[in-house]
Amino acid sequence: MPRPLNVQMPDATWLRIDQDEWKMLTCQVHAKPRGNERFATDHLIVRRHDDGRVLVYVVLAPASGELQTASGEVVAGADISTTVWRIIKRFSLPDSIATECLAALQS
Repeated sequence: MPRPLNVQMPDATWLRIDQDEWKMLTCQVHAKPRGNERFATDHLIVRRHDDGRVLVYVVLAPASGELQTASGEVVAGADISTTVWRIIKRFSLPDSIATECLAALQS
């Protein structure tokens, strides 16, 4: 059984998600070199809850390897694309991550 994840919302509250109830729709990874051949990775993840809600969030994994859930948003309505773009800009992720994420959601 996967462990629950905590995702911080824009209002600084935390959303605890049960991975069995929030199905993964896509996960795009961006690796960044961090000296001494170590890489930090950022993950842009989109999940859909059993009740239809959609969650878009970023998990930052520094070169130390410790996962840190940074932030996310529950999508209002069907505007996943706008939320994806807003989140990648907030965390200075490359546009290619959003493009890949949205393409994966279309397939």
